[in-house]
Amino acid sequence: MLKFVYGVLPAWIVQSDNMPDFAVGNTVAMVIKMRADYMASDAVVKHELVHVKQFYRTLGLHSILYGAVARYRLYSEAEAYAVQIGEHASEWDIMWAVDSLAANYNLPMSKAYIQNYFLQKLHTLFGRLMP
Repeated sequence: MLKFVYGVLPAWIVQSDNMPDFAVGNTVAMVIKMRADYMASDAVVKHELVHVKQFYRTLGLHSILYGAVARYRLYSEAEAYAVQIGEHASEWDIMWAVDSLAANYNLPMSKAYIQNYFLQKLHTLFGRLMP
C-alpha cells in the first residue's frame, strides 16, 4: 500500500512479521512493515507515518540518530505515540504509551522523566493539557 506524507513524499506499507516481538509495526526509512492483524489500524499507521516524516525531516539521518541517541529515540517515539493516541487521549491511553516507552525502547531515563516528556509532547502537539 502506498501512502504519502507532507502530501508528496512516498511511504510504502507492507505486511510482515519480521520485527521485534513487542512491535506491531516497524519503520525503516520510508518503508513501514506491519503485522497482518494491524494493517487496518489507522492509529498504528499514523504512528508509523510519523517515523517516515522523521526520516524525511532529518534528510535520511533518522535511523542513525534513533539508534545512537537515546534522547532522539525518546523524541521520536513520544511524537509517534502522541499522534497515535490522538488529541482526545484518555488517562489510560497516556499511561499505556508511557509504559510502552519505558519498557520497550532502551531509554536510560526514569519513567517519571519519560512521562513528563510525553505529557509535554501531547501539550505541544495538541495545544492543551492532557488529563
